[in-house]
Amino acid sequence: MKQLLLNSTDTSGQYHRYLKTYRKAIVSLYVFGALWGCVPAIQIGNDPIKLHESASYVGKGVLALRAGNLEEASAAFNLAKELYPSASAADGLGCVAFRRKDYRQAEQHFLKALEMDESYASAHANLALLYELKNSRKKALGNYLKALQLQPSNYRSRNNYAAHLYDSNLVDLARHELLKAKIVRGVDEPIVHNLKETESNESKFTIRSNSYRLK
Repeated sequence: MKQLLLNSTDTSGQYHRYLKTYRKAIVSLYVFGALWGCVPAIQIGNDPIKLHESASYVGKGVLALRAGNLEEASAAFNLAKELYPSASAADGLGCVAFRRKDYRQAEQHFLKALEMDESYASAHANLALLYELKNSRKKALGNYLKALQLQPSNYRSRNNYAAHLYDSNLVDLARHELLKAKIVRGVDEPIVHNLKETESNESKFTIRSNSYRLK
């Protein structure tokens, strides 16, 4: 399976979930599930305005990350972290480190995000991809399953989980997961590409986990 996705490059649902929390002024933070609700784990404190402002900087960091501007993305995520430490800010910093191929630092940020909120699906998904690249397939599998348990409609996580299955020669299961991703996402080039890969019985013996992963 050649193409996989880094979860934190999608802003879908992220900012709106912060706004929902802000409007209700509740005492627990539901972080978005897409960079990605979550079981409450972080205290808002007495300043929901800071939470709202921090969320806006996370959103800017995601946009910078998507544009490939890693320096600006790092600045935005760090600013969000200073205003209000959150799993989303830590996850964003992990994605910056991941893009810089500083995998040790990326792992630390993703684990920090889960320390702040163990049900933060995106950090599980990004850890899975990281462990895949490090050939720690057992750890990768555990995080894929946890990410999908928390957010079944995350097509990025499902696509990457399908790639993991494909690399294990479980082609039928991989195709089934890709079809689920397609139902959520629609016609998307990476998912369509991967579905075509599953149609070839021969290719399953040549594609392995060091293949190119979707970003």
